[in-house]
Amino acid sequence: MDLSEKLLCTKGNTSRIIQGMLNDDLIYRLENPEDRRSFQLYLSKQGEQIYKEVSLEYKEYVKEMLSKLNEDQLEVFTKISSSIEKELSSAVYS
Repeated sequence: MDLSEKLLCTKGNTSRIIQGMLNDDLIYRLENPEDRRSFQLYLSKQGEQIYKEVSLEYKEYVKEMLSKLNEDQLEVFTKISSSIEKELSSAVYS
């Protein structure tokens, strides 16, 4: 349920995503020692490797896209991004 809230999607959708990642051995889950009704999710070695690859590619892609903006555009983008981040944070953590 916590993950669904952070992803801003339904519990059913989150369950399908998690099940797919479990089936692909990208994550594993362990019972939460503080609450036996919930699980904690961890990246497997394969999941960590894929995350590192995708993360690097994503950072390069964002860097490339932002390099196309002039200073004024970058300033507007930064303000809008900050505003969206604040709104999403308040929605998730309220």
